[in-house]
Amino acid sequence: MIRAAAMGQRTKKRNRPNRTRKRLGRLPPTPEFLRFGGRFHQDILILHGTWEAATLDVVASFNGEDRKRLRDFIGTVLESDLSPDELKKLWDLTGSDWYLDGPGLRITLALAHDGLRKGLSRREARMLALDHLAIVAPTLAEGIAHVRESLDLDIPEGGRHREMGTRNHLLRLGEALFLEVIAVDPEAPAPDRPRWFGLDDAAAVRADWESGRRLRAFVARTNDLDGVLGRRPGLFGSALRMSRGALSWRFALRGDGALPMDGLLPCLMDWDAAGHPARAMPDLGARLRVFRLDHPDPEGAASLYREIGLIDPPEIREGPVFRYTAEIETPSGPRTLA
Repeated sequence: MIRAAAMGQRTKKRNRPNRTRKRLGRLPPTPEFLRFGGRFHQDILILHGTWEAATLDVVASFNGEDRKRLRDFIGTVLESDLSPDELKKLWDLTGSDWYLDGPGLRITLALAHDGLRKGLSRREARMLALDHLAIVAPTLAEGIAHVRESLDLDIPEGGRHREMGTRNHLLRLGEALFLEVIAVDPEAPAPDRPRWFGLDDAAAVRADWESGRRLRAFVARTNDLDGVLGRRPGLFGSALRMSRGALSWRFALRGDGALPMDGLLPCLMDWDAAGHPARAMPDLGARLRVFRLDHPDPEGAASLYREIGLIDPPEIREGPVFRYTAEIETPSGPRTLA
């Protein structure tokens, strides 16, 4: 069974509308607990069933590491006895929707990244969600070859970014997740501002590449980009309008084009009202299992991710060198990308 217990937080009383008899609409016939590196199916975690079945199924479906990820995600500890009062406490702590539907219990934790535009929670709207991983390559050809060698896949072409003078290829890794290979476009005119991902520093890009730090950065999305940037002036830069073909979005770029904290923190973006582009990408059967960070100070890195509100940070382990790796399931089996 489940109980939501506060993690060093004080529950504030709020006036909430009565949601106990709201119709849920159609739900999947069986619970779905997708465990791709702690990510959640279509960015929504759904726990449902009867009172007894829901509590037992939830605990049985998550191992210790998964429960830790969920605890970090919603700021609660899963223990025992999820009573109606505890459901209310969970709602107060997370801003999540909860329902009691008929004789059985059906809980929906509204932790939807894309769904936040519906105004579910101001707190959730400020959260940062993993959007895509970035291989920053000296040349596009080298980046494509690295993905082919690592994953045994030819990463499909993306397009050109006229504002940045760059070009990319994109590999779908899930419903709202993808891998990007990005490099300077030698055929494009130089932009009137520094390029993103630190690509103007060709020597540094080459040095990282030769040292094996090729999966160099990641990008997080938010539905409140202006608010996030306003609360952390200078850290992520300012929001600029970007485009690739008919696709348009906003991206936070530092004045020097460098990665935030040399890539330890994510670049930030907002897809606006458009749906996530990964859904329209060719699906080659690649899925992210684990996104991992090796760092000399794992506790410090974890603290930074908590401070900025990153809801699905990389798995962190201690290592002598700061670097990212990704474990990816492919049609030819599990592969590691670095």
